[in-house]
Amino acid sequence: GETLTYAQIDRSSNQFANGFRALGLVKNDKVAIMMINHPCYLHVWFGAAKLGAIEVPINTAYKGELLKHLINNSDSRVLVIDSEFLDRLPLIQKDLTKLERIICRGPVDPTISDHIPIPISAIDEFFNYPPDPIAVNVLPSDPVAFIYTSGTTGLSKGVVCPNNYYLHTARLVARLRDARADDILYTFLPLFHVNAQLMTVLAAMVANAQVVLSDRFSASNFWDDIRRYCLLYTS
Repeated sequence: GETLTYAQIDRSSNQFANGFRALGLVKNDKVAIMMINHPCYLHVWFGAAKLGAIEVPINTAYKGELLKHLINNSDSRVLVIDSEFLDRLPLIQKDLTKLERIICRGPVDPTISDHIPIPISAIDEFFNYPPDPIAVNVLPSDPVAFIYTSGTTGLSKGVVCPNNYYLHTARLVARLRDARADDILYTFLPLFHVNAQLMTVLAAMVANAQVVLSDRFSASNFWDDIRRYCLLYTS
């Protein structure tokens, strides 16, 4: 039910880049993201990239040892998380020795936050930062994300993904799909997975196309989303 333009996402991601810098983050610092499909995920993801920081997507099903492993192994300084997943942190908070700040989207339950010694900020605060671009020399060879493997044969391993890999793959997918500016790319797959990030969001971006972002699949919601978006686009 929300429509965003490229200009709006450019502006908001600049605000998030400035917000991360205000927290003391610099190029090559890691920002872990544990969120459902939501426009704020895009603001965080692109904002970190503009700073030269590295996105660490976390599967929203993770908890306990696996969640601790991803946060610690990636050396994440900041965790951006939806409030519905916040209750997983008190059980592992004593071992999160490298995590310095938690950014939460949604209301924070004090009965949970009181058991987390790491400072917690509201994600809405980032929209108060200036929308001006920041001057950082981000190279194609610089890492933009650590994508962790499924861990079927052991602990998940972080795969270093440079900017050039993300953009090259998106351009390749857009070319294979013959994606055009009047196309609509739909995904219900989670943004913590490269499929939604590369095959849909970035593929649409390099083609100047549109994205319909859903947090789960249902046949009725799919057609409702498409009809609603087509009406907005044609009007």
